Amino acid sequence: MTGLIAVGANFAVDYLRADQDLSGLLTKAEFDAALASDAAAEALLRDREREVLRAELAESLAAAEAARIERLKEIEFQYSVLSQLVDETNERVRARLLLFYIRAGALRGLNEGALTQMAETSIRNTGGNPDAPMGVPSREAISTAEAATVRIQFSGSNGQTGYCTAVNLSPKYILAPSFCDNNYLGGSHPFSAALADNDAFVRLKNVWRDEVSALTVLEREVGEGTPVSLTWNSLRAPSIGEAVYFATWDLGSGEKTSLTCLITGFSNDQSGIAHDCETGAGTAGALILAVSDNAPVGVHLGQNEIGGYGASLGSLRDQLAQFF
Repeated sequence: MTGLIAVGANFAVDYLRADQDLSGLLTKAEFDAALASDAAAEALLRDREREVLRAELAESLAAAEAARIERLKEIEFQYSVLSQLVDETNERVRARLLLFYIRAGALRGLNEGALTQMAETSIRNTGGNPDAPMGVPSREAISTAEAATVRIQFSGSNGQTGYCTAVNLSPKYILAPSFCDNNYLGGSHPFSAALADNDAFVRLKNVWRDEVSALTVLEREVGEGTPVSLTWNSLRAPSIGEAVYFATWDLGSGEKTSLTCLITGFSNDQSGIAHDCETGAGTAGALILAVSDNAPVGVHLGQNEIGGYGASLGSLRDQLAQFF
């Protein structure tokens, strides 16, 4: 009996201990709730990972599309460059421009080695040096341009006096912007403009004007100027990216100065050109010449928020030939 009581007492103690041990375990409801919470957390984590992956994919696709568009623009530019080179009839100019574009990295992705060899061979065959600086005119060329550069004084309708740069077509005729002509501005003077020649003024009269290019030819009414060494017979249109230079007047010092830059574009009708030279007041009318062959290619007319702009001479060759 005593043993039975002892067994019963031990069983009661074990039961109470077991009950206390089980009291710390989750119930089924609590276990299900915990599982649901874990599943929700995992689902939220997966959703976040999906969003991150989706954002990364969208960013990658956008970058790829931007790269594709940029490459397409590059290919279109290369096509326009090569089209211009095909249309260029002067072999030396064509070869110099091709070499310039290659060295500038504008034709990357093409067979640059073969193109370089072709350009250098063509330059040598036409008496040129492919190793000569491509964007810098010679001192002789600058001196020739400066010698042909003159300055015109004009008066506007408000009576104020201004100055334009102009260039000698010949000892008798001068090429200038139309707005340097008093008659064009509505001035009251009996002559269209005056040539400021060593502080003496030579009267000029208008003999030709082109409305599209906004250029005019003025004739000296008295006497003639010095002979012109510019190669006007080589007049042509420029190409985009071509290195050019021009001589102009510095209003601050009253002396002639030269600028070198690049042709950056054309107007829709090809009559206008854009360049990246920094210019100021009084520079309008400066003759733009190509570095490669010193050919007259344009006339600077002004500066705007985009850059310099002017008139292309390519389409005016036949009209201006009578004044050379």
